[in-house]
Amino acid sequence: MNEFEAAVIGDEVPIEHLQACEKKYLMQVRDNCLSADTKFTYSWHLIKSQYASDVRKGITLMHELCRDGGDKRDYVYYIALGYVRLKEYHEASKFIDVTLKMEPNNSQAIELKQLIQHKQNRDNMIGLAVVGGAAAVAVGVSALAGFVVSRIFK
Repeated sequence: MNEFEAAVIGDEVPIEHLQACEKKYLMQVRDNCLSADTKFTYSWHLIKSQYASDVRKGITLMHELCRDGGDKRDYVYYIALGYVRLKEYHEASKFIDVTLKMEPNNSQAIELKQLIQHKQNRDNMIGLAVVGGAAAVAVGVSALAGFVVSRIFK
């Protein structure tokens, strides 16, 4: 795992930080004065959580921020990052492509795109190996069955 991958996938926020952001977020929601900055910070912390349910919630909040306006480039980038953390590389690829259309020379987005492609290629290779292995087992079982049947009816 390279340094960028470790920062993207392995870097999780401490639970205390997430709880502090959640408290602020919930207070502002309760008081009907939720700022985009608080929502973004809470979303970011959720996306960096170790729990998939938190990451999904963070992605949902980032989608809401996109619809509400603001710096869509950051929001879309973090949506892609969330999908990478969930290992949903197809979705991550769609969002990082949007980021790169907005800012083609963004080095962070370029690195994330390369990481996504690497993960997709690795998953495709694993999938092919599994399918190939299953096919080999099926051929072996068929051959064995044919051998047994030929012995029985000799």
